[in-house]
Amino acid sequence: MMEKFKLFLLFLFLQLNIFGMENKISNIKNLKFYVEEKTRINNRDVITGYNILIKFPNVIKKEMIFPEMNKGEVYIYNGKNKITYIPLFNEIIEEKVNNEENKILEFLNLIIDKDKKDKEFKEDYYKNKKITILLTTGEKIIIKNMLDVKGYLLPEELEIWSGENKISTLKMKRIEVNINIPEGEFKIKNENNNL
Repeated sequence: MMEKFKLFLLFLFLQLNIFGMENKISNIKNLKFYVEEKTRINNRDVITGYNILIKFPNVIKKEMIFPEMNKGEVYIYNGKNKITYIPLFNEIIEEKVNNEENKILEFLNLIIDKDKKDKEFKEDYYKNKKITILLTTGEKIIIKNMLDVKGYLLPEELEIWSGENKISTLKMKRIEVNINIPEGEFKIKNENNNL
């Protein structure tokens, strides 16, 4: 009887370990989600909405949905390079990325790195405790809410702070994990170019 119990515990332990390994955030290859961002500018709230597509570790596509004047703008970050498409002028601009622009990717890469290397972070993260991440810009991101997506525990609501001032709140919606993303998704196509 005791041997069966030990075998059962071993089986359960292996199943939990295998399941847990499959659903660690560090195992995510790509993400797709919608962001509603509320930013405080000149004592008023400005709301923007955009789709995000990420291929880890360093490729991100941001497509503006609103406000209407920015709808259709596309930003592709690939390492240290940025390509911007402005549909109003049918214009493509290539430039270097500054750290200020790439907060979401830096944040996600930091939590993935901590998931691999920092035992205390892993314990707090998977217990859904309040997590604060310090960015290289000196700003901090606080995870306010988490959401289970296909067994992955992912941030659903974030706050970005600079010192004592809250800069913005980001709410992630329609999150998809490890989906099939055609390589062409990270290229901009217009009438004159195909970047």
